[in-house]
Amino acid sequence: MGQYFQFMNFDKRQVHSGLGKFWEFTGNELVKFLMPPKPYPDLDAAFKSIYIGHDVSKAKSCYNTRLGRLGKLPVELITYIFGATDLDGATMLAAAHPQLFVIGYASLLAKIKAISLLNNWAYDRIICIGDCAQTLPTDFLSAADKHQLMEWGMKRKAIIDEFRVAPSDGIIEGERGVRNGAATALKKHDGHEAGIVDEVAAYTDQSFHLYQYGSTMPSLCDMAWLQLDGRRLLRLESTLLWFKPYYDLDYPVLINITKSEFLKGVGQEGQSILGKALPVPTVWGVDEGHTKTIKREGEWAGDRLAIVSEEELGKLVKKEEGWKERKVKWDDVKMIWRAY
Repeated sequence: MGQYFQFMNFDKRQVHSGLGKFWEFTGNELVKFLMPPKPYPDLDAAFKSIYIGHDVSKAKSCYNTRLGRLGKLPVELITYIFGATDLDGATMLAAAHPQLFVIGYASLLAKIKAISLLNNWAYDRIICIGDCAQTLPTDFLSAADKHQLMEWGMKRKAIIDEFRVAPSDGIIEGERGVRNGAATALKKHDGHEAGIVDEVAAYTDQSFHLYQYGSTMPSLCDMAWLQLDGRRLLRLESTLLWFKPYYDLDYPVLINITKSEFLKGVGQEGQSILGKALPVPTVWGVDEGHTKTIKREGEWAGDRLAIVSEEELGKLVKKEEGWKERKVKWDDVKMIWRAY
């Protein structure tokens, strides 16, 4: 018996890899992905780390004769090549010559950031959803979001009824579905938004199949490392491709920008327990045991969350009034702690 849970980012349509029962489930691996990304090194700093002994000012001068046949091309065309190739190609090209690195650094960094930001959950709507959830948190999803889920659920049921098997294809039909699904639902019912509200209110499953919807979402994963040879390429990897865009914080603080609340996540002995505490305020579902059913409805489920340092929290509290500290039930965290 018991319910299974998984962390979900509804804004990015991603789930955190792995699921488990409530007392077996932690957010330890999720903490770093909830931190707003720290800045990557600028051109001069990256150049100094990768092209040791070279003068960045000379590289910026663009002596075209030093680039061989590439030097005959306009700089704009070389920049276009960087933009048109993939990350592997841009990396190899940037490592080939100091001047090519200078010309293509902005494009190379944009490609790296795009991948890195795909895996960043800071300030997105996060929920630890259970497979037996019967409702959703108030104001978590809009009527258009719910209508999209409702249509998906009805389509899925029709396929199961006809073929006796769940559809194997993804829940989101291409990138358009990820980015514009809610907007499409509203556009389809343009002028009839009240009708959408009535439809979703009358729908039998008020969890709107959210757990099942997330079962085929892509999992959050680290950026893949490229296997490149050469000392310069290794330095480029360590400076940029292996750059960790999150901070190593001794005492991270979880902030809720939806409710202007924060959770320090420090245990009774002063140790950081934020990873194990994370499921407690974000959980949503029903735990069905042998003798009783426990409703688990965290007060932060579906809110926009991020993790910052205590210093950043202090700046935020000074800048914006109304912030208050939220406490979690220590007994809940202690039970998760004992499971490990």
